[in-house]
Amino acid sequence: MPHHAAAEDPHPIGNVNGARFSFYGAEDPSSYLTVGDLQMGPGTTSAVVLGRLAGTIEGRPATIRFDVTADAPFENRPPYLDPTAPAEIVTQCVANVPIEPGLTDVDGDVIATWAEIDGHGIGGTTAPVVLPLGVHVVTVGAEDRYSALGLGNVSVHVVSDGTVPLEPGTELLELAVPRGTVGSQFALVASETLTLMPNVSVTAGAVGGPVASLGDLELAVGASTGEAWVDDDASLANRARIRGALHLGGDLSATSSAVIEGAVTHDGPFTPHETLRVVIPVAGVGPDVHLGPGEEAVLSTGAHGVVELGPRARLVLAHGMHTVRSLSVSPNAEIVVAGDATVPTIVRVEEGFSWHGSAVSETGPALVVVLMSADSVQVHSTFEGWLVAPTAEVVLLPGASPHRGGVFARSIRVQPNVLVERVAMDFALPPNVLDACALTPILRCIRDNPDGSATARFGYSSLLPHIGAVVALGPANRIHPELSPSVDHQAFLPVGDDVAFEVTFTDEVRWILGSRSAVATRESPRCP
Repeated sequence: MPHHAAAEDPHPIGNVNGARFSFYGAEDPSSYLTVGDLQMGPGTTSAVVLGRLAGTIEGRPATIRFDVTADAPFENRPPYLDPTAPAEIVTQCVANVPIEPGLTDVDGDVIATWAEIDGHGIGGTTAPVVLPLGVHVVTVGAEDRYSALGLGNVSVHVVSDGTVPLEPGTELLELAVPRGTVGSQFALVASETLTLMPNVSVTAGAVGGPVASLGDLELAVGASTGEAWVDDDASLANRARIRGALHLGGDLSATSSAVIEGAVTHDGPFTPHETLRVVIPVAGVGPDVHLGPGEEAVLSTGAHGVVELGPRARLVLAHGMHTVRSLSVSPNAEIVVAGDATVPTIVRVEEGFSWHGSAVSETGPALVVVLMSADSVQVHSTFEGWLVAPTAEVVLLPGASPHRGGVFARSIRVQPNVLVERVAMDFALPPNVLDACALTPILRCIRDNPDGSATARFGYSSLLPHIGAVVALGPANRIHPELSPSVDHQAFLPVGDDVAFEVTFTDEVRWILGSRSAVATRESPRCP
């Protein structure tokens, strides 16, 4: 039935807007007042505010009557959320994801909203959120004035476009290896044909060295390898030997005296191939370097033109990345690599490559030569390191024995009696490099210590404003060279950190984080 309300605080003159009224008429304390479709609140004595009441009060207390309806019992209706967002977003590293909360509140009494990413609160907003690669659950919530909550979830998959954020002056070279394998496990990888001539031996210590051909494999008389992956056909001549399993995608042709020590599995071709990503310097123009017989020089990192070493010349490569127009090394000339196999020195060669000398490093193979030309390459003498020639044929001549390291090439032909000794070197980016793609390591400063050492202070920046990241220690998060005590920094805060950690060093220390790095030397800026 209709009830009346009395004005408690009437204005003496004018229209009554927002006047406070007490509802009287029902005795049930669980009752509530509605005016039209608007629920005003529970209880018979609740003070309510009506948006506008027409009428004039002539300077004295008055009672304004209007019709209301008493309903019972009181039932608050909580907010309802049905959020929507793109199911999948393809990006290089992070994505700005628009979120539509889909908020419905029949009572119109919501007082707070918020959002979470994977259970981590990001504040009172449902604006676009920044998400890293992976599958994420975005939760939006709302609360009304009676503390009733409404929650809604939506799942978003942020997918990598396959590219890697790189440091300036570098680009990405992609190499293919059989599915399910790791590039550094091989001694030889050919994208078309791998041919081992008579009595060639491919080793890895005391066992056979693994090889792979994304085309055909040919082993001549007496040639031997370790475990082999072959997308197409394999041919083994007399006394040829595979010291391990043969994984085959095509046909096998083997003489009666050929030996395969492991199982032969017809589980190929091994497509789609695994992709090794190698960071190389971009092409550049720089001065020529000519060393006469017996001369010595140090080649700084960066771009150079023609680099020629005469007999007995000695060229020391500064650790890092180099690009040259051509490289010619005469007999008895020597290239010395400053660094070790943990972080190799990479030389990009645009055109000619002539090798009659040697490459050495005190700590093992540390040189990667990337040949961009499609011209056939002949290696006349011992090479210690890795040759990468994606569009060329590489021929290892008898004088190249032993070759310590490995070869990636379009086609590989190893001449008779050559020994290829596989030495693993992780010059490709680690598979989990994208885990750190939103992070950039930064050298803040260094300070000198009384004992003659120095301490580097490293920080980082992050593209993630709301949530942190975790990058496990390993190839994608490490200090080079390895120092004692080791640095254990795996949890990364949103936005960044001015001082993540400090490390003491002697000459140089580098923090490698994903595909980026920060280096401290004795010439770095001092801390204030």
